Amino acid sequence: ESFFYYTLSQKKEFWHYNVALFEYGREGITAYELRIDYSTKPAFVNVEKRSRLHLDKKARGGQENEEWNRNRDRLFLNQAQKMMGNEPYSSVYLIGDDFSKEWMQKSLLFLCRKRHVFMGKNLYTRGACYGVMDQTGIQPIGAFLYNGPDMIEFNIGMRMQVRGQETY
Repeated sequence: ESFFYYTLSQKKEFWHYNVALFEYGREGITAYELRIDYSTKPAFVNVEKRSRLHLDKKARGGQENEEWNRNRDRLFLNQAQKMMGNEPYSSVYLIGDDFSKEWMQKSLLFLCRKRHVFMGKNLYTRGACYGVMDQTGIQPIGAFLYNGPDMIEFNIGMRMQVRGQETY
């Protein structure tokens, strides 16, 4: 949900198409995808976990740093290519302490191709703040509905008369 609020609080050019989030944790990289369905009103936003890449000590298997960095770059590149394919992505967010330009040679070249790429550590914190600002009306994000695990998955509408005008 923080990813949703953070993304939709940025410039529209950063989320007009799909948005990818790669989270590097203790055991590896988890990939998420944010998609917006503009065919409904409000627009329906879905965040889906797409893949998990295990990069723990077992995966490293005693490799020296230089060899491990090359293999990690290759594995991450494969993960990103499988997820993105030929789909348009406006931006990519890389969060976690272990992301580094030192080992991300080929994967960064792929990710930066016609996309905005951001690396940082506080996306979830900022997203939570944007969520509060939206919910209190301080800075609303607009007509978007987040499809979280605790949300109802149906959009129900009604035609009615409001001040003599038929509206939906």
